[in-house]
Amino acid sequence: MGSTQQVLTYVYDPTNNRTSIQWPDGYMASYQFDAANRVNQVTFGAHQATIAHDSLSRRTSLNRSNGVNTAYGYEPDSDLGQINHAWAPSAGQTAAVYGFQHDAAGRIPDLEWAPGLNYAQTYGAPTNLNQTTSRNGTGLLWDENGNLDSYGTTDYQWTWGNRLARVVRPGSTTEYAYDSIDRRTVVIEDAVMTRTLWSGADEVAEYDLAGVLKRRFIPDGSGSMDARLATVNPDNTIHWHHTDHQGSVIATSNAAGQAAGFTNYSPHGEFGTGASAPPPGSPFGYTGRQWDAQAGLYQYRARYYLPELGIFLSMDPIGTKDDPNLYGYVGLDPVNKTDPTGLYECTAGRARCARVETAIRRIAAEAEKYEEGSTQRNALEQVVADFGEAGEKNGVVVRAAGFKELSAPNPANTRSLGGRNTVITIDFNQIGSRDNLLAGVVAHEGNHSYRLRLGIHPDRSFASGHRFEIAAYRTQFWLFSAMGYGGYSMSTPQSTIERDADQGASLSAAHRCNEMYNGCSEQQRPW
Repeated sequence: MGSTQQVLTYVYDPTNNRTSIQWPDGYMASYQFDAANRVNQVTFGAHQATIAHDSLSRRTSLNRSNGVNTAYGYEPDSDLGQINHAWAPSAGQTAAVYGFQHDAAGRIPDLEWAPGLNYAQTYGAPTNLNQTTSRNGTGLLWDENGNLDSYGTTDYQWTWGNRLARVVRPGSTTEYAYDSIDRRTVVIEDAVMTRTLWSGADEVAEYDLAGVLKRRFIPDGSGSMDARLATVNPDNTIHWHHTDHQGSVIATSNAAGQAAGFTNYSPHGEFGTGASAPPPGSPFGYTGRQWDAQAGLYQYRARYYLPELGIFLSMDPIGTKDDPNLYGYVGLDPVNKTDPTGLYECTAGRARCARVETAIRRIAAEAEKYEEGSTQRNALEQVVADFGEAGEKNGVVVRAAGFKELSAPNPANTRSLGGRNTVITIDFNQIGSRDNLLAGVVAHEGNHSYRLRLGIHPDRSFASGHRFEIAAYRTQFWLFSAMGYGGYSMSTPQSTIERDADQGASLSAAHRCNEMYNGCSEQQRPW
């Protein structure tokens, strides 16, 4: 930072869980995990958080050392239904209860929040609106690259790579700079510079021009983007974050367990009645993203979001593949979806998405146990590469299965949406807390996705389905061998892998015949 390089130090356990992160000044956050590799305790400085999960790996509570407890309630199909934040009495407020219900399509039509913001959503046909030219009589101008050039008296200036460089408003100028992988590392507000230190895709600290710490942010250890426990200042004062179902910071609490303040948001991120900023001590607000007060924008990594209009300032880099609206936020359904990167949507829920991300990292780590260039390593690394980094909108979508959508013993499926687009559906209820099994499912379905995206599609015959499935089972069992799971090990003979893969593929191909085609002809079966 400045002329001083800032380095974060990590420690991992044998199962690739990150057990500590150390900031450049020696400050450390330590993470403990249960037998299912779920983080259950976080310790940093004099502070501690304990996290509990149920048998389905759903987070049920988050208790903080300041005495504040957060409880999570679920609907019968595992959708999150209530969040209850409770702290020491302060200004007559002892709890914030955030409740919501899902409709038959899994969407949230009603929100109820005790401190005073209720919301009802009516679902209709999507709009094809792209570059709007006015809002309530205020004009919008766009440049030739599809970036917002001006909105009323605010001017937006862009780099050649379509990254926002400067926002000029009456009486203020905000400037931005980025690193080589497009993470925003510098913000200059009226000549006052703030530099950001990143850990992967998340901000973990801010420094001034001289490299002096301004504040640090504590990840919760779940692996989800924008999942932070608290902001800690250089004098070790703390503001714990309290969030809603989308990760929006709706309140903060101090070291004594008292509420420091509340903020509510409209569905598209505008501040609610009586609020003009995120809660005290948190620069993060709507969906857990950073609020640039001077510019009036949220920074969503790849793009900037203007909540006043409910649009991004620049076009979706992926084009119209997911939405004909190149500037719209999450398909105009902000109550049910989030877009932490400005690039992709995650509809499986924060905790489930974190488990999938952990599974992908586990596959990458286990692949290295095989020789470079080997068939096993190549197969596993193909899966990892096909998923890409979290936030890369490359056409692979992971979603959670609805209630009884998939029948046992099939905990997942993958289907093509045409071209290089696939959707992987996972039944987390069938998998439960078995994260090793989830890693195998991700490897199996990831192999399907990889082959479908290459244009390899099974036809209606049993033999074709068998060939398609046996490749996925091989990949799954190679992973199990590397993990030492399910009776497999690195010493398991390849002949055993082939035998088990053939049996699994035969069962899956037969199931596919019966479910999709009402049976396949006998002459097409290899029996």
